[in-house]
Amino acid sequence: MKFYEFEIKESKKAVKYLRLKVGQSGEISLSIPLRTKENHILEFLEKNLEWLRKTSAKIKAKNSAKNENQVEFLGLSYELIIDKKASGVSIELFSIKAASKADFRRFCDEKAKELLNASIARFAPLIARPINHISFKHMRTRWGSCNKAKGYINLSLDLITKKKEFIEYVVLHELAHLVHANHSKDFYTLISKHMPDYKARIKG
Repeated sequence: MKFYEFEIKESKKAVKYLRLKVGQSGEISLSIPLRTKENHILEFLEKNLEWLRKTSAKIKAKNSAKNENQVEFLGLSYELIIDKKASGVSIELFSIKAASKADFRRFCDEKAKELLNASIARFAPLIARPINHISFKHMRTRWGSCNKAKGYINLSLDLITKKKEFIEYVVLHELAHLVHANHSKDFYTLISKHMPDYKARIKG
């Protein structure tokens, strides 16, 4: 199955509990007790998402060195070309040109804020709950967070690496937490009401 940015190999077994494992080569497996409902599986994965990201990142860093010239932007991979004479940031078929890495990062942050604000403007009226504060920042282990009691929402600027459809899902996901604090059946029912294809969007 596809869950957020991860490909997870499922296997139903005669076990008592859901069990998630990340192998040394980065493969992810999920052991599922027989007759487990889908919403329970999703809730379990949501609870372990931060651990999954941390563990996968450690293994990825250990197994291979990152190509510093390869960048992700809106779900696609590009070669970042640094040209000090470049004016602004230009995106071509397979490459992105910028005067410096700092310029590219600023460009990404600006585009992320544009897309996140547009998604908030689209979905916030549907949720109809007061939002007292929204912050955009780089977060290593999660795409967003919500404090229902305070009406606070945090969204990751790193979402700019993902597809627009995924970005919209994350925004709706956090807004839905203003209604339901946990990942209950009612939580996913609310998301499905406003985004029927959310399961496909989770694939990132």
